[in-house]
Amino acid sequence: MGARAAGKVTRRKTVVDVGAGAGKGPSGHQAKQQGKIRRLLVMLSLLKSAEAMTPALLAGRLRVNTRQITRDLKELTQLGFKIEYDRAARRYNISGGIFMPPLELEAEEAFALVLLAEQVAGKHQVDHLGPAATAIAKITSTLPDSVRKEVESSRGKVQIRATMGGEEGPHDLYDGFRRAVAEGTAMQCRYDSARGMQEQKPGEEFVLRPYALLFHLRAWYVVGHNQERGQVRMYKISRFRKAAATKERYTIPADFSLDKYLGNAWRVITDKQDHEVELLFSKEMAPTITETRWHKTEETQENADGTVTYRFTVSGLTEISWWILGYGPMVKVVRPKELAELVAKQARRAAEQYG
Repeated sequence: MGARAAGKVTRRKTVVDVGAGAGKGPSGHQAKQQGKIRRLLVMLSLLKSAEAMTPALLAGRLRVNTRQITRDLKELTQLGFKIEYDRAARRYNISGGIFMPPLELEAEEAFALVLLAEQVAGKHQVDHLGPAATAIAKITSTLPDSVRKEVESSRGKVQIRATMGGEEGPHDLYDGFRRAVAEGTAMQCRYDSARGMQEQKPGEEFVLRPYALLFHLRAWYVVGHNQERGQVRMYKISRFRKAAATKERYTIPADFSLDKYLGNAWRVITDKQDHEVELLFSKEMAPTITETRWHKTEETQENADGTVTYRFTVSGLTEISWWILGYGPMVKVVRPKELAELVAKQARRAAEQYG
């Protein structure tokens, strides 16, 4: 295996095949018309979704050129659909309710939904998503018999075991922040910081303008603008002792994104300063490191002696030091010096626990 280039990510796009089938069937004209109708229906589904969708993205999904997209949009408008493009949000809006055909899911699509809803939401691997298990039961009941039987034949034989949710806290906290993000409603809050952290002083109240929600490993977090501190901060939702909606409305900045806020954080604790990190893993740990993608900036180098050099850029050293300590003597910090000193200090403290 060769070294993986830093930051190189392979993304698979879902492409909707809207071409007419080959072989025996409708005449050429009929097949063309059927293909057009199918394409327009798929286009309506994409436009109605919450996904950002530009003309170029539509063309890619539907496997046509942008000129065809322009013609299709014009035809849908003539049919009575009011379609407008929001340049700021980079997506289309369809005004009013429209009739959409029932879902025609393939067996593999239906099974993937059942697996995610029942295994992840239904087994509380991600807190507050329980309603997904109820929703999938409704969807499953509408599937054709042949598809439903194929889904049932695999049930229980394929499982997802990610992480079990922690103490999820009151559902109204999560739901309140979810609504605040959607509606742009500021929240009057009181928060209990973790020991050793200084997000807020005990009992201090502040106004938070939530920008986004994030689930990571075992907990939900809210990222928003703290009015009193004048900063965008991240808070663990279960630690809020008060989160009441106010009458204040706000607009999430157009240039805000969760990815931009987290930067090169190892997980969720971010820092303004980036560090170039180089680790040397023993040959026993080499397969574990090379077979898993740990960070978006990573680069691995397999050495002649079986060891692996692992390089990446990370914002802040606290989280990465915890991860490194988990591998004990099977990893060595090559650089930076301050990370090596931090890991050594923490290792000595851990050893002192055992005399």
